[in-house]
Amino acid sequence: MDFLNFLQEQKRKLDIVTHPYAKEDLHIKYLYCFGVAIMTLGNMKAINETEQLFAGFLQSIQLPKVYQDKLISDINGHFELKVNQFLNMIMNHKKKQYFFIADLLMISYSTLWSEEYCNGVILQFMDIFRFTNGEREFLKQFVAASKKGDQERAKELYQDFSREHPVEYQLLQYITPNFRLVEHHKEIELMRGEKMHLDRETVIDSDVYLTNGSLLSIHNANVKIGGTIYVDGGRIHISNSNITATKDGEKPLLYVINVHDIDVVNSVIDLQYKKNFIKQTDGDLYIAQSKILHCKKEYAIQFEGNNLECVDTVIRECHNGGIHTKFDSRLSVKRSQFIDCVAEQGGAIFADSLNTTEIDKTTFTRCRAIYMGAGVYFPYKKYGQVVTNSVVEDCVPADTVIFNDFNESL
Repeated sequence: MDFLNFLQEQKRKLDIVTHPYAKEDLHIKYLYCFGVAIMTLGNMKAINETEQLFAGFLQSIQLPKVYQDKLISDINGHFELKVNQFLNMIMNHKKKQYFFIADLLMISYSTLWSEEYCNGVILQFMDIFRFTNGEREFLKQFVAASKKGDQERAKELYQDFSREHPVEYQLLQYITPNFRLVEHHKEIELMRGEKMHLDRETVIDSDVYLTNGSLLSIHNANVKIGGTIYVDGGRIHISNSNITATKDGEKPLLYVINVHDIDVVNSVIDLQYKKNFIKQTDGDLYIAQSKILHCKKEYAIQFEGNNLECVDTVIRECHNGGIHTKFDSRLSVKRSQFIDCVAEQGGAIFADSLNTTEIDKTTFTRCRAIYMGAGVYFPYKKYGQVVTNSVVEDCVPADTVIFNDFNESL
């Protein structure tokens, strides 16, 4: 084996930034790539000058090789059909339009012989998307600042543009991977339908209050918070984010009343042994593809609402238990892991509810109870309390890991 070439190839792979649409539906991803190929494969000079950058783009967006090979045949044989499909896919999505134009500008930035052709294609697409002069100039100048490594100019451009136009921080970091802005709040209060979107590194010193139909959306963000998020009649959606508690507190990170639903998807919630995660008194709670880490004081999740669904999620190192349901709450846990969770009873799950509790394909590892139910504790044996297809590893006490399960079988 040529170790030098192998190491160079590994470094090259690490240097490629994953495209934000790498996980998109394959059909949509192909049409997006076809749109880019109109510039990179539509002219012989452009083919020669953009070949390497276009190959890097296709790798970053993770388009399968068989579909890469299909691009040239569709450019030559089904151009009008595919252009119409591409435009139908992108016309009502401003975010996709920004990313698309940014990709064209980045790939064509250093062209010489095909510069006129590439600029013409970009201009035509900007016209089709009805970009304002401000949108055109911002994208062109931001890409230029990125290519020159001018971080200060990039920040100035963003701050000027964002006063009148919403632009996702994810776009800025894709164009300029080292681009970094920290948003700082002492406290946040939203009410009467107000909305706020956090999509970057954010520091919140104290508490957040969401009332009267207000909405806080946390997406693609890295949030450090010193207080509690109080939700009373408001809404909160958390996705693709990291949230870290920074100060000790008796209240949980999330204190929720008078809501319809809360969702936490593909996120990491690290309580750093400062507090527990959530107390919710009504509505539904949906947690999927997430991690809840390092809780103390109370169960990580205290739920008294209608339906709690936990799917493909890890709850780890919670020193007063993982999940505690009460009253008439329904609990469904699927394909999840509870690791190093400890409580007096119900180290991972304490299901003290009159409603159904269904736990399936879930693993309990090194969970402990002082008394009974290191994995799951049901105070009373009754119909609807089932744990199926699950695994217990090194939990103690070993003889009562699943206590009072109705079917008494993993």
